[in-house]
Amino acid sequence: SLVINSKIFLLIILILTLLSGAFYCGWICPFGFIQDAFSHIGTAFNIKKRKIPKKWHRILKYSRYIIALLVILIGSDWIFKLLSLDPRVNFSTIISGNAIILIAFVIILIFGISSIFYERIFCNYLCIQGAKYGIFSLLRPITIKRDENLCIGCKKCDFVCPMNIEVS
Repeated sequence: SLVINSKIFLLIILILTLLSGAFYCGWICPFGFIQDAFSHIGTAFNIKKRKIPKKWHRILKYSRYIIALLVILIGSDWIFKLLSLDPRVNFSTIISGNAIILIAFVIILIFGISSIFYERIFCNYLCIQGAKYGIFSLLRPITIKRDENLCIGCKKCDFVCPMNIEVS
């Protein structure tokens, strides 16, 4: 019963991803939730969010695709050791009750604290799940579009986007 339900759940996520983009990342991922919670803590203490400089962002935004490609092509032990530093994987390990490790908490805490100052550093540059869903969603019919009739060219939409999308 649980296996059937999980297959149906994954199918629903796949359909939503194909229609609207990385649905999983924005609404279901528990690590995305943790980063958002830490982000709200920063907001509550009036800590101004910083942006990764555009020249760095233009380079770093491909890093999650490179990491995903390495995992797919190489699949060697050192890639899996590298992925053990993935906070999302560590979060899953902790909630499943398997080998709770101090390192897992530290990694989650590092990315959580970074979310106080920056929006979704891990999601933007390191998450291979986001890379997979991003590739799936290239042909999505529903996407972010700005209304050119209402746009005044202030670029506020670019600044507030947690995924650094240049909507303008």
